[in-house]
Amino acid sequence: MYTKSLLWTFVTGIFALTTAAPLVRRAPATVHTKCTAPGTFALTFDDGPFNQTWSLIKTLNQENIKATFFINGNNYANIEQDSVSTPDGDKTYLDHLRFMHQSGHLIGSHTYEHKVLTGLSETEIQRQMNTLSDIVYKTVNARPKYMRPPTGAYDDTVLATLGNLGYEVANWDIDPKDYESYDLQSKQAIFDSYLNQETNNPPTSAHISLMHDVHPQTVPELVPWVIKQVRAKGYKFATVAECLNDSNPYH
Repeated sequence: MYTKSLLWTFVTGIFALTTAAPLVRRAPATVHTKCTAPGTFALTFDDGPFNQTWSLIKTLNQENIKATFFINGNNYANIEQDSVSTPDGDKTYLDHLRFMHQSGHLIGSHTYEHKVLTGLSETEIQRQMNTLSDIVYKTVNARPKYMRPPTGAYDDTVLATLGNLGYEVANWDIDPKDYESYDLQSKQAIFDSYLNQETNNPPTSAHISLMHDVHPQTVPELVPWVIKQVRAKGYKFATVAECLNDSNPYH
């Protein structure tokens, strides 16, 4: 009987470690819209991984930049089932997560299926978050702590549920609108309108920018230009956790 009890304790313990944490009543999730560490700039990318994400990671690595990826589990790609050709050969999307993590980029949650969370039940919000969290944990042995709600939308129910699950919300204060009809010059003008508000160098302000690694022109055209502009203004690139002075970026 004692042996069976020990076995059951072991099994339930392992289950608890490999599945998302149960709901615990906590304070509503904190919402961040910009970095707090002066002079930092967080590049963030939503909706992937997809067919240009691998190339983006390589570009960021070559530039010695750590970025934040707010990923979905089943949006542009089903990350548990799909694969794609990359400059380094065919890779699964779980390979992409490993590459992100091993390169020092931060993996955040953008929900499992990119469902707008406002109007959903508490149970469905939990499902969207926990399903993706379990996939990430099984792949890189870490659970996202930071999340971005699809379209940035939240209400009291969303914040309460996310807070109970231990998440913090990271939205943005710079949006070049790469998801709209694409014209590079218009995106550059929008981006410059934000950066030109800073007159100090090194800068004293701090920003979180929104882009999407799923749109064809963002990775090869907009990202390299943004990197040059941000560096010219004297900003230091950081992950969302780093720019919020958080030394514990995962659960």
